[in-house]
Amino acid sequence: MWATLNTGSHVHLRTAGAAQIEQLVKQRTGEPNPLFAMSIGTAGEYRKLTLQAMTPSGQVLGFLKIALTLGAEARIRAEASALHLLSTSRDLDGCVPKVIFAGDHGGQFVLFQTAGPKRASSKFFTSTHKEFLTKLGGVQPCTRVGSDIVAEVSSEWEHSDLRNIPEWRRLAERALSCARALTNGDVACGIAHGDFTPWNMRPMQSGLYVFDWESMSVRSPLVWDEFHFRAQTMSLLGCGERSHDFSAFFEDQPTPMSLGLLILYLLRSSAHLLGEQRNHRHPGITRRLAWISSLLRHVTAKGRIPERDWDVFPSQCTEKRICSSEGD
Repeated sequence: MWATLNTGSHVHLRTAGAAQIEQLVKQRTGEPNPLFAMSIGTAGEYRKLTLQAMTPSGQVLGFLKIALTLGAEARIRAEASALHLLSTSRDLDGCVPKVIFAGDHGGQFVLFQTAGPKRASSKFFTSTHKEFLTKLGGVQPCTRVGSDIVAEVSSEWEHSDLRNIPEWRRLAERALSCARALTNGDVACGIAHGDFTPWNMRPMQSGLYVFDWESMSVRSPLVWDEFHFRAQTMSLLGCGERSHDFSAFFEDQPTPMSLGLLILYLLRSSAHLLGEQRNHRHPGITRRLAWISSLLRHVTAKGRIPERDWDVFPSQCTEKRICSSEGD
């Protein structure tokens, strides 16, 4: 039985397709009479249908994801691969969904995964979030040279539609030049969730349960997940007393390396966000523009480096010079 339709739009689901989904759930869970609630994601390139499978008494059996676009199919396949990889970690056992079924079914790729707790997560970054990220970072840790990360973000930026907006184009040129100087040295990298936000996690007695692994990457700076949590909650939920100041990203005095990684995260996530929202006036994007601008002003003041010299003499923007005036 299809119990609930939770959507502001419409989707056509063939009767045969619905019957096949019901049969899949029956076979994989042993529930003879499953109920379903339906939710359609935001319209766009990555739209998908999410089904909540339940028993007649309302117990959640799991969630099924079915792509409505080619972009969504790629993401759902990526999530299935991510969950299979994470299942190899004992530290994450019980903290991430388990795959019940992943594969082609009825002519479509379907991901069926277990459900987690229902209680909403905190909107503020706590030690519990940090503990989870430490566990995640230990699954496949690696070290990358900072210049490689700058080059990677630069390449992604070249393909971003934000380059067509004059204010962003000018800002990015300065930001990349400054980040190149700040990220001298090795960077701790590994698996990153990619969308580490309160709406993708639930609290448990033993820590966090984290889902929606569609954007997982395996060689990202480990600090980027924390930056993303803070950026999303500050720009979309208005969390934090200093939410308009880039210093809200840090609990302690930031190092030159962490400032460089923040610049790169903000630039990269702005480009990705535009790809999803198709609106450069989206609050998440305009707030990132302000954060990057204030961060560059801070680095200039602390490093005594004129903005006009970043592109001409980037090597002068060294960690030593930037740190030399922290006490001023």
